[in-house]
Amino acid sequence: QIGTIWLVALAFAVTCLTLILLTYGTCGKRMKNHDLKRLVGLVITSTSFTFAWCNGFAVQWLVVQYQVFGEGVQLHLALALFQSLTSYLVILTLDQVADMECTGNAVDKAISIIIEALGVSVGLSWEHAFHHCVQVTVSGTSDPVSGAFCLSGIIVVTVLPALRMYIVPTMYQLRELHELHNDEFENQAFGPPSTSQLGDPRVSAIRAGSAMSNRTPGQLSG
Repeated sequence: QIGTIWLVALAFAVTCLTLILLTYGTCGKRMKNHDLKRLVGLVITSTSFTFAWCNGFAVQWLVVQYQVFGEGVQLHLALALFQSLTSYLVILTLDQVADMECTGNAVDKAISIIIEALGVSVGLSWEHAFHHCVQVTVSGTSDPVSGAFCLSGIIVVTVLPALRMYIVPTMYQLRELHELHNDEFENQAFGPPSTSQLGDPRVSAIRAGSAMSNRTPGQLSG
């Protein structure tokens, strides 16, 4: 079963990379339909996330089968730390490759999607670890349901202010930069927007944001 799920993960990874190389490489200039490009983008995202899900569960089942990190809370925490460390090393290597001038737009886009998939895999591993920790924590109480509710309330009170004041604003800033970066990729892969797309408010907003980002601080203040 572990080998099967890894084969499935490999199949989705190959499918995702093939679509990226075709979309942003050889077939990009011929893909003029905006809806078709969005559909291909959704398929690429779905296949990459499916690869991350299959890979994460395959590693978890492998570790459980051979009892590499013990069992219980120790197993889930060690597994999350192991996946975080290995993903960090892989992402660091891929980032160095993406910075090379010899890589084209298609390869850079493929590396970006792989990094996002690894991030999803790390998030899944930590979600499982925290879920198991909560179960173990409330299992020793007289009322596990009330214990889980109180523990959830403590987590919300602790995390929500940081989420609202720091994480969410940073996320929106990074999302805007990511959209501008994707727009540059699409312009190079598919060509400039067509006449029908120029009237699209989303395209106009991205183009306006790109123009603002290219202005110097003196121009912005003036």
